[in-house]
Amino acid sequence: MGEKIILYGSDISQPTRSVRIFCELSNIPYALNEINFLAGENFRPEFTKINPNQEVPAITHGDYHLWESSAIVIYLANAFNIDNNWYPKDIKIRGRIDAYLIWHNVNIRPPISIYYRRKYVFPKFYGKPELNPQQESELMKEVSKSLSSIEWILKENSFIARTLSITIADVFLYSELATALIFLKNYDQYPHLKAWFNIVSQVPEVKKANSFILNSLKINPKI
Repeated sequence: MGEKIILYGSDISQPTRSVRIFCELSNIPYALNEINFLAGENFRPEFTKINPNQEVPAITHGDYHLWESSAIVIYLANAFNIDNNWYPKDIKIRGRIDAYLIWHNVNIRPPISIYYRRKYVFPKFYGKPELNPQQESELMKEVSKSLSSIEWILKENSFIARTLSITIADVFLYSELATALIFLKNYDQYPHLKAWFNIVSQVPEVKKANSFILNSLKINPKI
């Protein structure tokens, strides 16, 4: 299963960045097929055949298609026989990583992604109306609730999946929080989260993949 995968996505997409980082950390051969979803390329028939949900990231591996970033990482780990600290074969550690990825997609990604899209992306690129003050306040409450949950976990654990070393779970969270800096500016209110963020930012592959967002904000990876 050593055949190169094709990764369809965009560096604007937090999940795309996470999958890309996993490939680089695990020496998985891949080629990025840039999908400009701001120009609607994700709605084209040829991409819809790959992912009927018309979202990024997605992959092709030979004649096999797969979407959803967490599922992609798990598939790649099995297809390429990955056993490293990012996604070790120890089933108990994998269980904790998988549990976090599921929790992340329900509790962390939605409020941050929804706020980011509705506040910045939709009005600027799709002509959608801007958030009114009440909508913005309600969404920010959800974001704050998510960040408080992360702070609580990191107060008792060095890494987000409650593991002894850094894993792909930390990469998923970092990519999300790098984007959230667009509207949060810093994490001073969350000291354990802030310390964790600065540790993860020192991983070269993480820094490289997220430089697009951080440079656009003129933010030093250490906050």
